Amino acid sequence: MKVKLDKQLINVEGFPWKEGGKEVTLKWICMNAIIQPSEGDSAEKKVLKWEIFKKILNSSDVVELTAEEISLLKSEIAKNPSPLIVGQCFEMLEE
Repeated sequence: MKVKLDKQLINVEGFPWKEGGKEVTLKWICMNAIIQPSEGDSAEKKVLKWEIFKKILNSSDVVELTAEEISLLKSEIAKNPSPLIVGQCFEMLEE
């Protein structure tokens, strides 16, 4: 599945979300979510997360991901406590 990573998230006021003067994009959220350590991750899962991270890092605005990779990304993004982030990212990944 092709995922467009340059989509920008919006803030609670409906404006483009920026942190430190930079746009918060799906790519930024995915890279940060997938590289976070999770308790109980096996070595195999850590390597898979690393491979997904590299795919996203080395892509421009579109990346090819498998259904399994998208599922893992969503699982890691879901650990974020903000429904604003989780909701937007899930919608973007499911398009």
